[in-house]
Amino acid sequence: MARRRPSRMGYPQTAASDFDDFEESAGPAILDLDSAYSDNPDHPGPYKQQQQFHDNKARFRAFIGSVAAGKTCAGMHEAFFKCGEHPRTFGLVCSPTYPMLTKTVLVWMEQLHERWPGFACHYNKTERRLTFSNGSTIWFGYAAEPDSLRGPNLNWFWLDEAALVGEKTFHVLQGRIRRSGFQGGWITTTPQGRNWVWRKFIDTDDRNYWWVRARLEDNPGLSEDYVTSLRDSYTGAWAHQELDAEFVTFEGLVYDTFNPLLHIAEPPERSRIRRTWAGIDWGFSAPGAIAVMGECDDGSIWLLHEEYERRLSMVGAPGQDWLTICRTVQTDWRCEAWFGDPADPGAIRDLQTAGIPIYGADNSKIPGIRRVTALINTQRFRAATYCVRFAAEIAGYEWAKDRDGKPLENERTEKGDDHVLDAVRYAEAGRAMMAETEGDGETVYMQDIIPGFRAQRLGAARLVGR
Repeated sequence: MARRRPSRMGYPQTAASDFDDFEESAGPAILDLDSAYSDNPDHPGPYKQQQQFHDNKARFRAFIGSVAAGKTCAGMHEAFFKCGEHPRTFGLVCSPTYPMLTKTVLVWMEQLHERWPGFACHYNKTERRLTFSNGSTIWFGYAAEPDSLRGPNLNWFWLDEAALVGEKTFHVLQGRIRRSGFQGGWITTTPQGRNWVWRKFIDTDDRNYWWVRARLEDNPGLSEDYVTSLRDSYTGAWAHQELDAEFVTFEGLVYDTFNPLLHIAEPPERSRIRRTWAGIDWGFSAPGAIAVMGECDDGSIWLLHEEYERRLSMVGAPGQDWLTICRTVQTDWRCEAWFGDPADPGAIRDLQTAGIPIYGADNSKIPGIRRVTALINTQRFRAATYCVRFAAEIAGYEWAKDRDGKPLENERTEKGDDHVLDAVRYAEAGRAMMAETEGDGETVYMQDIIPGFRAQRLGAARLVGR
């Protein structure tokens, strides 16, 4: 058999939502992974850490990598190879959330299927099942829906972005490995502090667990300009975690009263939600984010939904731009108002023209952080369990430090991945604008706050009394 050489990291250009069911493939399965190489002649095949990951024989393996390290690419190549190497094996691929499954993992599945002619034979969208011509099968699930992890007994599993889910998910997947023959599991992830991934794979002498680390610069397929731009965008512990793939302990946290055991919970029933609104943080080269907030009948304030995307234009690419996402979110959640960073008035105008009720938010950073801190301290704030980006960002959001290492509290934050947090900050600033006065049964009129508001209405905010 030819040497195992899965493809190096690259960015998929198609969306999983564009899939057509794979037709039956003719011809023998091609197991020579040379055919699945990247077409980049300067950096063919896997780089060093990817090759080490594929070659290792430990029962449970971890590819710990920076952003853009090719983690998901390596994980999907491993899934394809295991199905080819071991006929009639069953595997499960798991992502933290459904959007992460469809926009990342399934996109890689389609791309790699095209590089393995004669091997993959059919993808069933309804059942999220990929079957191969040699009898092997892959199911796809996500941790935010525990029932999606239930199914047939397995030979192997792959958990992508593992650090964004709880250890229970890993244990559930381990418990599914019951079929005879090849057995094992692997995870791919960027570190998120010294959590269960660190304890399970790093801080252990158990030879059943093995790991490899890949820094940003280890991926030879990334351009020097791209690497430099990321290095300029991250500082402090954020850079060590996101770019060097290190397990760091954060100090001087901005939201130090946030307790995931208290503030992260199963989302409320839709019938309990009285109203919703959203904040949006623009992004193209840097990620952008949307945070949908809601108020329930008991007065609790929830982060109900998050969106997190890279390299999307605002408009002009129907189905693959921010306008499409905003319309979908608005249809799903019926937000009374949206609040975006006023630093990009053109983006606000584009969404207003498209019918999204969006307004410029108060984007002053330190006052906004104080508002969110005050909300957390009321004990009324909760974040839905599937808002994994929010949970990851808030766990590592630090104050910048002076030369002596002392946190510059209420002065400046470290540069890092804070895009969902910014969207939450804009939404919380907007909530203050929407708030009803208490005790007299009257409502604050939005036209008294936002000039020209009379052109559109924000649902309950237009009521003149009870």
